[in-house]
Amino acid sequence: MSWKASFAASLSLLLIAGGCGGSSGGGVIGGPQTLEVGPPGTADYSSIQDAIDAANPESTILVRAGTYVEQLNIDKSLTITGAGPGTAVQFPAGGPADSAVIHIHDVSSVRIASLSVEATEPDVDGIRVRDAAAIILDSIEARNNSQDGVDIRNSNAIQILSSTFEDNGMDGIQVDIGAANVAIVSCRSALNGQDGIKVRNCSDVLVQECTASLNGDDGILVRDATGVELIGNTSTNNIGWGISVNNSPDTIMDDNTVSGNGTGNIKCEPDPCS
Repeated sequence: MSWKASFAASLSLLLIAGGCGGSSGGGVIGGPQTLEVGPPGTADYSSIQDAIDAANPESTILVRAGTYVEQLNIDKSLTITGAGPGTAVQFPAGGPADSAVIHIHDVSSVRIASLSVEATEPDVDGIRVRDAAAIILDSIEARNNSQDGVDIRNSNAIQILSSTFEDNGMDGIQVDIGAANVAIVSCRSALNGQDGIKVRNCSDVLVQECTASLNGDDGILVRDATGVELIGNTSTNNIGWGISVNNSPDTIMDDNTVSGNGTGNIKCEPDPCS
């Protein structure tokens, strides 16, 4: 099955199962709501997490411009939309290690758009997705996080669209163990400590029209993965390889621009790239 067909089939099953839509969800009193978050006295809530906790499933949370110092835990179907880069979520000083600014888990149908995430505390990802499905990250900026900009594992039908990942301590984007049917489209990953985009131990991943540059290791790394397509990307001036494909023999590459990388531009082993 092609990547597009596989993704469409997975998403259709989720929609049929009720992962998305306008209903309030079984057993929930009250239907979807629209809640606003902003500075104290200007909106329904001054904390994004308070709005998440109060919202019914399938609600929409609109977040006004401002800096929100908090950690977000999302385990219900929601749409959270900021006002652009001026809507910033910053991990609190002294917050728990080995965590994330935004943790999406055990849920289907979440869309987050038009906000930025930052965590200078050690061992913290910008966005962490675990055991989730039908997740959309659109127009996100993940900068200066001490670990990955976004880390996705054991999750299905994920879209990362038109987003920027810069100056993160490890990878800009990591798609890892158990992830499937992931589309990374029109994203920029630069100046990260390790790889710009890392795809490993997962299946059916599309990386299309992305830019990876000036990263501390490879621009795009594919390892021990199946059904990966790298289409129309630009990978330049990374310390390691521009594109490195390892033990992923069915990876498809087409129309990528790769130049100026420190170790080399394209490596495929043990099998040649197609």
